[in-house]
Amino acid sequence: MHNTSWLVVLAVSGIGLVYAARQPEPAKPAAGTTTAIHNVRLIDGTTVTANATVVFDESGIVSQCVDCPAPAGARVIDGTGRTLLPGLIDAHTHSIGDSLERALVFGVTTEIDMFTAPSFAADRRAEQKRGDAFNRADLFSAGYLVTVAGGHGTEYGMPVPTFAKGMDAQQFIDDRLAEGSDFIKLVYDDGAAFRLSFKSLDATDLAALIAAAKKRGKLAVVHVSTSKDARVAVAAGADGLVHTWGDDAADDALFADIARRGVFVVPTLTVLGSIAGGRESLSVATHRTLAPFVTANDRAGLTAQFPASSHQTSALTNARNNVRRLRALQVAVLAGTDAPNPGTAHGISIHREIELLVESGLTPVEALQAATSVPARAFGLRDRGRIAPGYRADLLLVSGDAASDITATRNIVTVWKGGREVTRTVAANITAAAVTLTDGLVSDFEMDLRSGFGTEWITSTDQMMGGKSTARMSLVSGGTAPSTRALQVDGEIAIGQMYPWAGAMVLTSRTPMAPIDVRPLRQLSFGLRSDGPLRLMVFATSRGQIPVSKDLPPAKDWTVMTVTFAELGVDGSDLQGFLISGVAGTFSYQLDDVRLRP
Repeated sequence: MHNTSWLVVLAVSGIGLVYAARQPEPAKPAAGTTTAIHNVRLIDGTTVTANATVVFDESGIVSQCVDCPAPAGARVIDGTGRTLLPGLIDAHTHSIGDSLERALVFGVTTEIDMFTAPSFAADRRAEQKRGDAFNRADLFSAGYLVTVAGGHGTEYGMPVPTFAKGMDAQQFIDDRLAEGSDFIKLVYDDGAAFRLSFKSLDATDLAALIAAAKKRGKLAVVHVSTSKDARVAVAAGADGLVHTWGDDAADDALFADIARRGVFVVPTLTVLGSIAGGRESLSVATHRTLAPFVTANDRAGLTAQFPASSHQTSALTNARNNVRRLRALQVAVLAGTDAPNPGTAHGISIHREIELLVESGLTPVEALQAATSVPARAFGLRDRGRIAPGYRADLLLVSGDAASDITATRNIVTVWKGGREVTRTVAANITAAAVTLTDGLVSDFEMDLRSGFGTEWITSTDQMMGGKSTARMSLVSGGTAPSTRALQVDGEIAIGQMYPWAGAMVLTSRTPMAPIDVRPLRQLSFGLRSDGPLRLMVFATSRGQIPVSKDLPPAKDWTVMTVTFAELGVDGSDLQGFLISGVAGTFSYQLDDVRLRP
């Protein structure tokens, strides 16, 4: 969706993993025995069956039967009072960092990503091909979205390929497919729905690009925000609309055209509710069975809000009415959250999304189909979304009757990915330790790279996320008077990574990610000399994996810069680290006398 707050979230969400990188892939577990879930209520992605027995192993679903015993030698799990579902599929996300690991914790075994770095997606595809993705959700991604210069997707400050009038539409699409895009996502939206202004593809180019994707046998889905945009996208041949619209209740002709052409729709009701000013995911964040697994990063996303200036109080009401009309016409409706927009988090938000679908007229079983078999069919994922012999053993076992009560999906008992039981670790409640700094001094670099926090400064780059940016540090003579030494940092921000960074960083605790409380200190000051613009990024638990940032102007001579926590939106109670990064191309800077001040 369009909103300045969200754009910042998406633009830097990967950078938040500078030191909180993806958890190392655990050693591949030993092959398990065959498992049988006996006497369970089965929602197999299409129908409901009582008293079922489902047998599976790492090769997939072996068999299912009704009122039958478990096979001899199998590990038997009693399904009495429980419901077995296919692993959930979130049909609209933006994946980066550990988002796929977080999704799996809450029963989402597949994410369909609508915009991420091709390098990130390529790495995950390779893992999936090797069969090494047991600790995270699978990823299927559009890679770069298709947009124009000045259009949605270009506002993040990193290079994104753009389409221009007169370009070869087929070549442009072929370039995206060469990058590995599983399908093509296009943007047809000028931002007006959210009081923003973007350039956009025109209708002619949209149709040409969609035709180019279809010529290669690829789906073409279109981001829209208004009913007017939806009309153009459908007429241009879109296979799917990856949002519904909240501006009005569209006319009958549009709904009829969607149904006639077989276009599917991903309403993204959770984020539309957030745009309307609500906090749609808070109910799941505090649910007794889910709350223990909610991390500080999850909570930061779930409690974040769009600025009031972008609120459309009628957006969710109109979107719900749209879903009712789509259902009446038997249009395929897919569950998607648009995580990590404000008010959402990977994995957990799907439980609110399917609840909103039920509130919009779907039955609980239809809502579960929207999160399993329907997206699998729409995106051609032939091995998942169902529980039937030959399908993957991506499974979710919950307590209660999810066929009659959609909130039963929150009562997660066990998740299996590829036939292996997932270890769901309760989130740690990290308390910030109070730290007192002598004279507020963090580092003066007179002796070495140590800081008043007890950790050394380190180089940090986007290479951990598949990028190629570089940074190196050294101690040099000079600095802010009367200092005699300073930290020299040189490097290069390389083109090709969606969220590039490189520079010097200090963590505030010996334990990575552990926060400290430095109140009543309220500002950060430092001496800086640089040959170009830089970016200060400050990490805090309350911001999840999203650093707050401030652009720093060039400083040819030593300049003392001061940044208050208030202007960054933090209060000093849960600081995790600071990073000064280059912005574009080669960069060089010297840093000295870093202090926290009242």
